[in-house]
Amino acid sequence: IYGSYRDEAPPEGHVVADFEIPPSWPRYVGSDFGAVNEAFVWIAHDPDKDVLYAYRESLEGGLTTGDHAAAALAYAERENVILWAGGSKGENQKRWDYAAAGIPMRDPVVSEVELGIDRVVALFKTRRLFVFESLRGIRSELGTYRRKLDAAGQPTPEIQDKAKFHRLDALRYAGPRATFHLLTDGTLPPSALGGYGEKLLAEPVPRPDDDALLAVVRDVHDRLLR
Repeated sequence: IYGSYRDEAPPEGHVVADFEIPPSWPRYVGSDFGAVNEAFVWIAHDPDKDVLYAYRESLEGGLTTGDHAAAALAYAERENVILWAGGSKGENQKRWDYAAAGIPMRDPVVSEVELGIDRVVALFKTRRLFVFESLRGIRSELGTYRRKLDAAGQPTPEIQDKAKFHRLDALRYAGPRATFHLLTDGTLPPSALGGYGEKLLAEPVPRPDDDALLAVVRDVHDRLLR
């Protein structure tokens, strides 16, 4: 189970039977970028119970950013998508490419992997995050995600086969972004994001590459003139 690297599994019952989600429920989408494996995870927020449900996943390769964006936007047309979040802190170019394709992809609210993992584990433990039964990919990754062990059998800071867990990385981007949005919107208690402020203030703001940014601006300008 997610968090097994600390022997802290989320509570039983985090997998639920699929159900039809009301169209009005807010949705949050996370994406893990990759030329070979590009993952998307979709989360819905139940405003009455104040809980999140991971209800859709995808893992595809060999497509352009425009292709991925078009497929995601086809779902978004009939759903209440509040925000998109994806990529590591330094993958700005990919986020700009998504912006040019119509998806305002945000960077992760927490860039440090460890802290992002902790936030998702906390959502499971406090029963604020559940996973649809049909999401076999996420469920499989949840069962195998763990740290590497050293010669003495003790866990190290390194994740075992980390490059394989694309869906969980997408979940790690979407979950904290969703809770951050709900917190600032006034629907989550401050304790839900303990430590966020200190971490965000400690991180330098990356400067975008001038040439890449100019290329995106020109592309958007050209699209508006068509």
